[in-house]
Amino acid sequence: MSPLELLRHHVSGAIERGEAQAIAGIPVINKAQEAMDFINASTDAGQTVYISTMSNVTAFSPKTIAKFKAVGHPAFKLTPSGLYMAQGKRYVKIATHSMNLVGISAS
Repeated sequence: MSPLELLRHHVSGAIERGEAQAIAGIPVINKAQEAMDFINASTDAGQTVYISTMSNVTAFSPKTIAKFKAVGHPAFKLTPSGLYMAQGKRYVKIATHSMNLVGISAS
């Protein structure tokens, strides 16, 4: 196994296991978790969260998120494969562990 393949093997395994550090001293960046933390902190502070794509912006106020939660269908869910946003009765991926697929802001 080449040094590059060995590095990929160890880093990928650490990310799959959810380790905070893949290699001693080098933290794993988890964009999906960062985005979820930002969304939770913003809505807890009473702010509206905006999810933007190239052609659409979706606003989630704390009231909207509470309505989703009340019917047992969370507005956002974090899974091992990434962060998803509710769109009707289904979900669309908005972030992976390595990158955000949309713009996320709050005001």
